[in-house]
Amino acid sequence: MKKIFIIGLFLFSFLAFNLSSCTKDDQYWEIQGFSINFFDNQGNQYIGDTIISNELYVQLKFTAAYSAVMRKTLPFINQAYAASEPEHPGLKHSISKLIVTSINDFNGIKAGDNISDKLVYCGQASTSGSCSHQTLESFIYNELKQEKPYIESATFKFLEKPIITEQKLTFRFIDSQGKEFIGTSSTFYWK
Repeated sequence: MKKIFIIGLFLFSFLAFNLSSCTKDDQYWEIQGFSINFFDNQGNQYIGDTIISNELYVQLKFTAAYSAVMRKTLPFINQAYAASEPEHPGLKHSISKLIVTSINDFNGIKAGDNISDKLVYCGQASTSGSCSHQTLESFIYNELKQEKPYIESATFKFLEKPIITEQKLTFRFIDSQGKEFIGTSSTFYWK
């Protein structure tokens, strides 16, 4: 009788564990790519290569790659999975670094070196006046940590105009696993 009780207790514990943990799916997003657009402080987008403005905003529009780890269910439970993107997936791995570089010197920072200190994060869609002025370091820590929901865009504002008008920006997001997501703007002339 004691053996039957122990076996029953073991089976009950096994089933309870499987029902609570093995039916949950882990759904993630990663940066697949992003486009880079330029705006003035009125929210007007620059299409050409010449920008005439005292203030300049850079907006990154992200494209996400979704993945899911489907947990195995018990044999007597049927479960169907939709092929559409998940409703609120979390970021797969935290972004640990954002490096922004340019092809030319940028007010004392040599070409190819990180110019992140010359930019602040304004929000997901803010290109007109209201800017939260967060550092890029604060942006990645608060917005791009593991399990954070997908963000469609990020808007940054330059703190100063470069002396050399010809610029071409490269944004490098590096996640906690060392994977890099890189995007480059077209060459522009900021006058």
